[in-house]
Amino acid sequence: PMGGSFAKYSRPGGLVVSTQDEQPASAICPLLWVSAEAGTVKATAVLAEAFSRAKVRDTPLFSVLSDVLLQMSPQAFSAWALSVLLAAIASLRLSAKPLTRSLAEVAMLMPPQSFSSVEVASM
Repeated sequence: PMGGSFAKYSRPGGLVVSTQDEQPASAICPLLWVSAEAGTVKATAVLAEAFSRAKVRDTPLFSVLSDVLLQMSPQAFSAWALSVLLAAIASLRLSAKPLTRSLAEVAMLMPPQSFSSVEVASM
């Protein structure tokens, strides 16, 4: 089991990304990094939504997902991902105060027009 603030994941294309702060090796790496983070946020939101719909409250899993999400750049989050993640946390009644606070801060950084009425309603 993973613990602490370190998490490592692999994208289907073979790109391995660590959430530790590391300097990119080249100029293209920041673009890959942002893309990988955005893909991870989206995949994590889909996973959280699936567990929420199935009413499966897997606290250890959500703890690891929370650790990963807390280390993501605010730019990696979309309005859709924010709404799905917040809805899953609420639906499963998870105690995720640091993550909820962080997601709220990310939402405040986004322009209001980023959110559709459906996304606002699901938060």
